[in-house]
Amino acid sequence: MLGWRGFSVLGFFAERGSDSSDRKLLGRCALAAICLIVCAFPDVIFLKASLSNANVVNVTYDQQRKVRLFPERQNRTILDGLTDPGGAAFQSEPGIQFVRRSFHDGQSIYWNPYSATGSYGPETLVDIKTSPLTITTALLGGSDGAFHAAFLFFNLIAVFCLLVLLAIEFRLSFIAALAGGVTYLLNGYYVANMGSNVSQTWLYFPVLTLALVSFARRPSALKIAGISGGAGLLLATTFLPTTILTMATALLVGAAASVGHSISRERGPGSISGAAGALIAGQLGGVALALLALAIVYLPIFEALKYMGTGDFYAKRRFFPTNLFNLISLFTPKHAFESYVDATPQLAQMRGNIAFHQGIIGALIATQIARPWPVFQRTIIIPLCAVLLLLIARVYGLAGVSPVIDAIPVFGNLGEQYVWISIGLIFTIIVAFGLHGLLNGGLRWIPLLVGAAVIGGAFAYTTLLYGRENIKYPLYLAVTLALLAAGVALMLLGRIRLAPIIVASGLVVLSWSELTSDVNHYKLERYDRFLEPAAFIGVLQKQGGLHRIASYGQPGVPPEYGSAYGLYQIGSMNFQLFPRYEDLFNRLILPNPAHRWQTFATLVLAPDADFLNLRGLDFLGVRFLVLPTTYGRLRHFVADSGWKTIYEDPKFAIVENPNPLPRALIVHQVSEGHQTPLDIDRSPREVATSDDPAFIAEARASGVLGPSTEAPSQPEHAEITRYDHTRLEISASVSQKGVLVLNDAWHPNWRVWVDGEERHLGLVNQAFRGVLLDPGKHVVEMRYAPRTFLIGKIFSGIGLAVLLCLVLFRQWIDPRLAALMEGAANGASAQVRQTG
Repeated sequence: MLGWRGFSVLGFFAERGSDSSDRKLLGRCALAAICLIVCAFPDVIFLKASLSNANVVNVTYDQQRKVRLFPERQNRTILDGLTDPGGAAFQSEPGIQFVRRSFHDGQSIYWNPYSATGSYGPETLVDIKTSPLTITTALLGGSDGAFHAAFLFFNLIAVFCLLVLLAIEFRLSFIAALAGGVTYLLNGYYVANMGSNVSQTWLYFPVLTLALVSFARRPSALKIAGISGGAGLLLATTFLPTTILTMATALLVGAAASVGHSISRERGPGSISGAAGALIAGQLGGVALALLALAIVYLPIFEALKYMGTGDFYAKRRFFPTNLFNLISLFTPKHAFESYVDATPQLAQMRGNIAFHQGIIGALIATQIARPWPVFQRTIIIPLCAVLLLLIARVYGLAGVSPVIDAIPVFGNLGEQYVWISIGLIFTIIVAFGLHGLLNGGLRWIPLLVGAAVIGGAFAYTTLLYGRENIKYPLYLAVTLALLAAGVALMLLGRIRLAPIIVASGLVVLSWSELTSDVNHYKLERYDRFLEPAAFIGVLQKQGGLHRIASYGQPGVPPEYGSAYGLYQIGSMNFQLFPRYEDLFNRLILPNPAHRWQTFATLVLAPDADFLNLRGLDFLGVRFLVLPTTYGRLRHFVADSGWKTIYEDPKFAIVENPNPLPRALIVHQVSEGHQTPLDIDRSPREVATSDDPAFIAEARASGVLGPSTEAPSQPEHAEITRYDHTRLEISASVSQKGVLVLNDAWHPNWRVWVDGEERHLGLVNQAFRGVLLDPGKHVVEMRYAPRTFLIGKIFSGIGLAVLLCLVLFRQWIDPRLAALMEGAANGASAQVRQTG
């Protein structure tokens, strides 16, 4: 009798890795990865559905067709099931277009002149300008098709590496690896944050983890380079909270594999510690090498964090847990409410913070991890399960856990919404181990019943506490109970009469069906909003020049879309907005705190009104103001003020400032003080203010500080002749001593040369740049570079050179690396014997 392994169709799914079958498994992993991507994204591949959050938020165009492959309830919206699409819509996706434009025009990405009169480049972190998805999409032309091709490609690579990790490195059954792949692609955390800047590191975890675990099994120079490559993908995605957590999770798995392989080689205690320590050191060395190669990115980031006091900002953040009422959301988002949708105030208070579902079937499978395991796999499982339980206790605010984690630097200040990335990644691996255990060791019914009781108890608790009168969708309750019953019944049937491979296959299909049903199937058809913008955007692009635009109310030109369209904006929704400019913007443009959006500089929430500080807009160099056509009161006010309408369609009107303040101009008086000329009721065309001690001293010595001097005898001239991101030139002609004012954001890393001689670049008009000029004609040049940029390039060059040497000289390095590892193991063993 052949037994269940003799099934011709299903037999190879139960096959697990061995040295002889690794090559075959690689091919199967590749084929399975393609199939999983097709099954997870059929609407994207075949129906042109969009995963772009800029399309989901849909702020500049509203005529897109809805795409739906699977049935959905009638009143579901595009935004349901998502947590923060605005993070990508207003930050990372415009950031992709900024990088595309920079590459196309041969510009630096280290200064963004389109955002908030000038802002950081990669140092802004959250728009992840250097992430692999950003760079790849930008190099492919930045179209919506390029974005989706790059996104699906990185998903494919991630799933392939995950399957290889599970089936070959962890020696799990192939169908168990498939279960992990399903959980990975349709996990609640990922589907709720898909395409977001928050979750991009999710894509690179399998790549790095595979490299770490492979190195632990058989160290080599090429694998150190592989670790550096995987770590580089992850570290280049600079959304720091999830970057830190994803890196820590990968290193945990890698360290566990190092210990496991050291134990499985039957060494003595000292030899095990030495061997494991040497392997972990090699893994950390590969990560450090990646960080060295990325010094050109990270040194400027660390420099900016220190300058902006970002560490103090994060240190003040408090952790807000979710509530036990929301425990059912650990398993399913559909019951009494949908956990990722805006709730009523009563429900929001009851549920606490967000919880991301991992799947009812996945949770039941995971219970099967409770069994005896071989030493290597046991060494992987124990720390992963311990950390998973610790993290779940953290997000639910379990007494005694949170105070301990709060005391840990960095980790204690990471928000609850970020911790879920580690929970989801660890859970993915545990599901694969659980199904492998069920397939090869049979059912463990006590853990199964305990798990089912926890899910059922959480379901009952939430349902009863919330109240039957508030349950809008009884079908979800029935589906939850049906899934719980089906999963338990299928496993119990396997114990009685069904072949284990049939049970395992049924569970994988059931898990895929469950997690697929939890996805919001309403999507919008792809639309290239950045490369094919609305008509009013084209008007601004043709007529804008170096002058700025302001967009008042929704939707208009959203914050950071200027970076995508090449329009100079006064607003920003990015991280690390310069405090002086933020204060200036809020005081002059948005004095009412109710009209502000958190810490961003944006007019998105500003209502129709009878007044707008047009002098303040002029002071910021605004030539064009975009208004909703429905804002009749404000349109009437600006018309009475002399601003003329130059464009109008059913939604938007563009009004033009008749005499906008030039970006560069000459003034002959300096007034000492922190605020702007407008705050002292003076014209910025006549006077510049400053509280820069060095600049004040120069102005006093030049005689332009204090009361106004006589009017210049000849016309003054200041013309911008070159305007690049990090370099600009101004031709200036002055008849008497004065100040060249450039109303671009000041930063200490900007430097200025007048006729080739470096001068002091003053901080004027609260947030802008100024330089004193003597009478005559001058060429003024300003350049920007992070202070750490040169040393960063040197370190990055060294890191890349070391990586190249690892590849080129691997045959010479490998035997010496093996000897080094063996020496570390023997040395530790000898030390233990001497101590004994």
